Amino acid sequence: MGNSLHGVAEIIFATLFGIAAIIKALRNPPPKKRKKRKRE
Repeated sequence: MGNSLHGVAEIIFATLFGIAAIIKALRNPPPKKRKKRKRE
């Protein structure tokens, strides 16, 4: 019981963390590579 619950919580946490990372990347894209292309 406890083991199963812990595994489910870990999966949910990992999924939420991944989604948050994707949203952060889409909202604030790293302007390191794009700046060079725009200036060219």
